[in-house]
Amino acid sequence: YLHHGYSKTILHFDLKSRNVLLDESMTAYISDFGIEKFIVGHKSSTLTTTLGTMGYIAP
Repeated sequence: YLHHGYSKTILHFDLKSRNVLLDESMTAYISDFGIEKFIVGHKSSTLTTTLGTMGYIAP
């Protein structure tokens, strides 16, 4: 999980290779948080619009 040890769940809707930076130890860092959603608690939610970049969003 990308945010191991963080207490809230974060969904990244537009994560693509150009937004991931690597340091000399190959540790990944996200450089753009333009579209993300914090999931609070155990409430379910429904996303009714498509977010992200075509070609990088899950089918």
